[in-house]
Amino acid sequence: MNGISKVCYLCGKDETQLSEPLTHDHVIADCFFPQPKPANLLTLPCCVPCQKEYRMDEEYVRNAFAPISNVSASTDALQAWKKTHRSIKRRPSMYADFVKRMLPVSDGKDNLLGLTFSQARTEKVMRKIVLGLHYHHTGVRLPNDVEMTVHFQPTTMLDDFLKHRRYAGYYGDTFSYAGAFAAEGDSVWWLSFYKSILLIVGVWTTQGKDTQGSEKHGGSAV
Repeated sequence: MNGISKVCYLCGKDETQLSEPLTHDHVIADCFFPQPKPANLLTLPCCVPCQKEYRMDEEYVRNAFAPISNVSASTDALQAWKKTHRSIKRRPSMYADFVKRMLPVSDGKDNLLGLTFSQARTEKVMRKIVLGLHYHHTGVRLPNDVEMTVHFQPTTMLDDFLKHRRYAGYYGDTFSYAGAFAAEGDSVWWLSFYKSILLIVGVWTTQGKDTQGSEKHGGSAV
């Protein structure tokens, strides 16, 4: 990690602009991880308002990803689903909302249950993660208005671009990532959860356009 200045990695404010001291925030929220959690979870300086702003969205996304992940292929996914189930069962309104978003789907062989979830909340959490990973690796904060596009379970891995990845990280079976940069400063980040859910995030710092022309996705049914 390059030298990180003492500013909030999400909003860019330092302690002279805040009413409370900066704290440290998990870039990939610790709610995604089963026990025992990896010792190397990435944290960055963050203001209390930003940390609070994302907390419920991070839990919401965990509650969306865990049940649609491949629990038979990952112990972390199974433990995350059990953690999610316990969490929503304790809160009747959350459980009712979860059940309402369950839909029947078919894979051509079996009838299964899928889950719809918010595109806006998912993209918000992925944006937070990419802001943190970029800052962690480069020491440079992306501007608050930087444009990002988020592709959920994309049909292509962008393999040619992935071969030129500059950064990568791995946190057990729960989360892994890679990042590749273009000459103009734009970047692409591959974010993988529970070895079965992939999101590709494009970051456009210049006039870069989404050359893949892929549609943004927010819900999922498995």
